[in-house]
Amino acid sequence: MNLHPPIGAAIFSQEVILRRFSKKNILPILIGTFSSYALSYLILGNHRFFPIDDPFEFSITNLGLCILLGSLCGVFISLYMYLIPTMGQLAKTININPQFRPLIPAIILFLLSPMLPHLLGISLGSISLALAGKLSLSLLIILCLSKIILTPLCLGFGFFGGVFGPALFIGSMLGGAMDVTFSHGGHLFLAIGAATMIASTIGAPFASVLIIFELTGNHMIALFSIISILIAYSISNRLIGKSIFDYQLKKRGIQLS
Repeated sequence: MNLHPPIGAAIFSQEVILRRFSKKNILPILIGTFSSYALSYLILGNHRFFPIDDPFEFSITNLGLCILLGSLCGVFISLYMYLIPTMGQLAKTININPQFRPLIPAIILFLLSPMLPHLLGISLGSISLALAGKLSLSLLIILCLSKIILTPLCLGFGFFGGVFGPALFIGSMLGGAMDVTFSHGGHLFLAIGAATMIASTIGAPFASVLIIFELTGNHMIALFSIISILIAYSISNRLIGKSIFDYQLKKRGIQLS
């Protein structure tokens, strides 16, 4: 994984891809993840994606805000996962040749791009701007809600892309909005929001906690993320299912045990 979490990537492969933890498979997976990490470290150095070194205290206030963030993430990610296959079904009902369907979201993004260029691509630059405190509260909320709608629209109408990057973006914008509102310049909830949205989207709560710890190097963020991920994952699992992949298969009549 190009975000630099070797241990989290190894757990991710077991939890999401193999869907079970196997002693037989973990050794070659760890060799692969640590080899790629070591090579990347030698060439590029220690480039953490979330370089957050702020000290955070375990307080009742932060605990309550993590519960609030987890609840919001659970609702938002359920809507996000619901809209992805729904937009695909909507596209099939429109009397437009399939090869021309991608023009619909392309035109919408073209019209929005002068005002909201942050929505184009995987938007990692916008996450960096949020980390630097360069995005206002209103813009963070608009970007969060817009991505929830536009990503399923693009995927449903024929664009190729994944769900990991948009979930990372949505969680970062939502968490960044809470940082601006409650933390006055901190970045605790931005990182937690990103981890929470990823965990619920791909069905990897254990891996997401490790990934956010490796990306930030901050054990307090990882500790708080457990609370938020637990709440959000419980909500999305009840409303939609284990992950977006399971939900899409379920919509096709395939039920995984």
